[in-house]
Amino acid sequence: MNRIALIGIVLIALTGCAGKGNTASPDVPSSQITPATTPVPSSTPTKVENVTFKDYALQSWSLPLRELNHSDADASYILYEYEVTKPLTEVDDWLRSESIRLGGKVIERYSFNITSNANLDLIIELPSETGTRIISTYTTKYVDKQHLVIEETLFKNSTSIDQNYEDHALIIFTTLEDGSTKESFKGSYPHQHTDIYSIHFYSLAFFEELFKVDRYNLIKQSELNYFAGYSDKEGKEVFYESVTEENSDQFTFGIQLQEDFLPKDEIQRDRLLRSWAKTLLLGDKAYSRIIEGQEQINFVLQGKILKSFTARELISDTSV
Repeated sequence: MNRIALIGIVLIALTGCAGKGNTASPDVPSSQITPATTPVPSSTPTKVENVTFKDYALQSWSLPLRELNHSDADASYILYEYEVTKPLTEVDDWLRSESIRLGGKVIERYSFNITSNANLDLIIELPSETGTRIISTYTTKYVDKQHLVIEETLFKNSTSIDQNYEDHALIIFTTLEDGSTKESFKGSYPHQHTDIYSIHFYSLAFFEELFKVDRYNLIKQSELNYFAGYSDKEGKEVFYESVTEENSDQFTFGIQLQEDFLPKDEIQRDRLLRSWAKTLLLGDKAYSRIIEGQEQINFVLQGKILKSFTARELISDTSV
């Protein structure tokens, strides 16, 4: 395993998830795998042979935040993100009604829980002339603002979709040498939702974008030297199996810099760390959750915290 130094995150509950496309999920008895029941809308269903999310009638309570595109060998992806001001139950009703009007099939993902967890996790299969087109919905609350994420995926080949299908939408925040910032979107980026592996995979995506696309020259790719996980007070790696509730205060979790390869200029240094932290903590868009603000990412150098960022201060930088 290449040691690429990572920056410490104290994250709240990331759940496991791996791979690309259809990913294994908690087993659900087949008798429970049924499409969501949806009230029949009052209007007559619209007969459309090729439906996209653009055909949905958006409501005034949805404020557009971003629209990003990506494609790979298997599919093309569009990410839409909105701030919504209506209760999620009303958002749910609107999504189901519009989907049926347009001839879509609504499936509740295994993680759907609108009543207690506010996870509006739906998969909607839409009519498509070629391949298979779906939209997936996710709802994350950033402190006091409720967001709705729609990822539209058009698979080039016909693909079977059920309630265990998962997306892997990632936004990568990078800083450019002139001080400006950029957002990039990966429609299906391999990763896991466990603390160590999530920051490991997201860091790989961050530096891939920084060097291969942005052509960033303030640090050298050959000098990257970090890992994700725990270190002791001397900066030595500690395997997570060795960390217990009793001794956890002896170790620091996060991105462990084996060497200081960061820009020497303090302003550029802070910009790089901030965009890296934002990618790790806020980049995952296919994950319904509540981010309360105190979640924290630590960058650790030789066992000492070099820099920390909280979700609240990162959220204030952007529309996330």
